[in-house]
Amino acid sequence: MTDYIKRMDEAAKEVKEAKKVLNMAEKQRQKDLKQLQKNVKACEDHISKAKQEYAGIKRYLDHLEYNGRSYVLNENTFAEVITSGEITSTITSKSTNGISLPGALIGGAVAGSLGAVVGGVKRNQVIESEEKDHRKHYLHVRCDDGDFTAETKPDEETKTRQFADEINNAGRNAEDAVQSAQTNLDFAKTRLREAEADFTAINNAQYALEEKERACRLVEAAGTGAEKQMLAERNRKRRKTMIIAGVAAVLLLAVFARPKKKPDAEKNEEPMAAVTPSPTPESTLEPTPEPTVEPTPEPTPEPTPEPTPEPTPEPTAETAASGIRPEFKASMDAYEAFFDEYVEFMKSVDETSMSMETMVKYYDFLAKYEDAMEALDAIDETQLTAEEDRYYLDVLLRIDQKLLEAAQ
Repeated sequence: MTDYIKRMDEAAKEVKEAKKVLNMAEKQRQKDLKQLQKNVKACEDHISKAKQEYAGIKRYLDHLEYNGRSYVLNENTFAEVITSGEITSTITSKSTNGISLPGALIGGAVAGSLGAVVGGVKRNQVIESEEKDHRKHYLHVRCDDGDFTAETKPDEETKTRQFADEINNAGRNAEDAVQSAQTNLDFAKTRLREAEADFTAINNAQYALEEKERACRLVEAAGTGAEKQMLAERNRKRRKTMIIAGVAAVLLLAVFARPKKKPDAEKNEEPMAAVTPSPTPESTLEPTPEPTVEPTPEPTPEPTPEPTPEPTPEPTAETAASGIRPEFKASMDAYEAFFDEYVEFMKSVDETSMSMETMVKYYDFLAKYEDAMEALDAIDETQLTAEEDRYYLDVLLRIDQKLLEAAQ
């Protein structure tokens, strides 16, 4: 191999690597935009979706809804539990007459027949108890633009009082909660707009590709006619070898992938015996009937078994206590840790003198991002608890803030 062919191979390899970097930059931009769009959607849902619902009352960040009407939620909102009635018990006593044989014998011995009648009378007393629940529980809420009362179950008094406390706390913090949620939404939208307008990585990769292609053309132009002819002949042989290898692979696949005949079909395919004419006169010859070949029945496809649904995991004690599943928290923490490492790498890179090697290392590092994104996309946001929803949003906003600081 001549030096010219070596230089051309190296130049072609660099062009191929530059194209790979450009392709990865385009894919990374699409993933970043998708994640930023999800951040915006999460912030919008945090503002627009109900946080709690009980006894027909829906609690949002800044208002309550009950019976189709909206009530403002602020520091003047007050919720209280009203109870009335009690559980009463009614006791009744019933007496019945019966016959007592010992009493009749004793009464007859003492006072004759009259004593037997009187002594034989027996009184039975039955006591019955009945409880009735007359309790009524209500959740009364007063707001600046009206008040309402919702009836609740007497057996859920503890839950009713907890919901009333949460309404009161939400009212005291409503202004700060709304302002914080709106700030987060504005920040997420700003990050999305900036990312949509930012083509820096793609432009850098495109520029690097053009430089490598220009260098490849210069190397090619520097060769002599004989060297170029040798390179063209080498490339032609390589293409021919690849074509032959591809055809061989197709033939092997056709041979080994051919379905085998079933034994039943082979048994039905019996060879036809040759008919040898006999020296019998033509007048006595009769036409020989042709053998009938019965059609081979086609095999009936077996029914494909339906997949068995996986059982839904039961909530653990830790989930019930904190409202956040351990596996969910572990996924989000790993996702944030990945970006912490990425931010540190970006801070150590000098973008004004970024070499090709640094760019390749940069995109190889981002290739690890696919695993983190797949784990994040696997999370069903519709199944998150209120605590998990808040934690999910906080992690995404912290990551965006770190990326913004690294870009400054």
